[in-house]
This record gives sequence, C-alpha cells and structure tokens, in this order.
Amino acid sequence: MFKKIENYQPKRIYQEKEKRCAILIPIVIQDSIPYLLFEIRSHRLKKQPGEICFPGGKMEENDTSSKETALRETKEELLIQDKNIHYIGALDYYLSHNNLRVDVHVAQLIDYQNTYNEEVDSVFTVPLQFFLENEPEIYTNIIQTIPDPSFPFDYIPNGQNYKFSKGISDTPVYRYNNYFIWGLTARILYHNLKYFK
Repeated sequence: MFKKIENYQPKRIYQEKEKRCAILIPIVIQDSIPYLLFEIRSHRLKKQPGEICFPGGKMEENDTSSKETALRETKEELLIQDKNIHYIGALDYYLSHNNLRVDVHVAQLIDYQNTYNEEVDSVFTVPLQFFLENEPEIYTNIIQTIPDPSFPFDYIPNGQNYKFSKGISDTPVYRYNNYFIWGLTARILYHNLKYFK
C-alpha cells in the first residue's frame, strides 16, 4: 500500500512552477585591480526601471543551462561577444519567497568598452575590495500574507482576525559614491563574497 513512499526521494513542495533566471557577476580588471561591473536598468523598462543590477534574465526554453542563460543575457545587454567573456564558475543560487530561483555565475570581461543595449541606461564599476572591506547596512523587512477577500474565513479559527504568520527578510544595502546597491543584487553579492576572498 505504501510502496510509493518507501524509496521516494523528497522534493520541495511548490505552490506554482519554479521560475528560473540567471545572472552574471562581471569582473573587469583595471590596472591589475578587480572591479565588479553593475548595470543601471533603463528608465523605459516596465519592470524595475532605473534599478542597479547585474546582467541576466529569464531562462528561455532553448537555453540548455543557467550558465548559457547568464552568458547569453550578458552578451545581449553589454553588446559583447564570446571572445570578450572568460567564464570562471557558478556560485550559490537564490530562491525568493515568490518561487523565483536566481542562478549566479561569474566571468571576467575582456577588453570591455562600456557598451550596452537599450535595456541599460549606463554601467559603472566598484572595486571588489570595497565589498570585501565594508559590511553592508542591513534593514529588516516584513513579508506579510494578505488573504484573498473571498477566502472562507468562517471556517478558520478567529475568522477575519486570524493571525497569519509573517516572514522576515533582511535586506543588505551598499552605498558607493552616489550608487545605492540593494535588494536581490546586494543579497546575492553579500552571500557570495566569501568565495572572492
């Protein structure tokens, strides 16, 4: 009766299909000093206009791996070719509260000339050493459940006064000159910095 359970390998329970995307942390060497390159998203974009990020995007059906996604998106956004990217490796991925998995890759850009497409307003670099020497500011945000108004409250204890649990999300923030690096970009960077030491 329970044969399906005996040798079952547990998987994560999903409320919906996991969404996958991949980013690339680009390293640029200037005068023998490693810098991280960031993009400022175009203000014309509908999603997160003007925000600071690493190159990357959604995995397409024909992408064979997240590495391919990260490299493809980087080449498209920074207008560079294969010869301009020296792939280094993958780092820890991030899974958000809304089922978004972000795979993280690292590569060195070779002879990069500050080019970018219409999805990007501008690019800038920050010395890697800045992140290794400076702890970010940490802000604690609360993630709260807001139930559907048609939810059958009559069937649960305390009805509409039910105390739905709240989640806590620590958000790191880096301030570098006039740049405010925060959110997913800062969180992924902060976690993975130990591999750059």
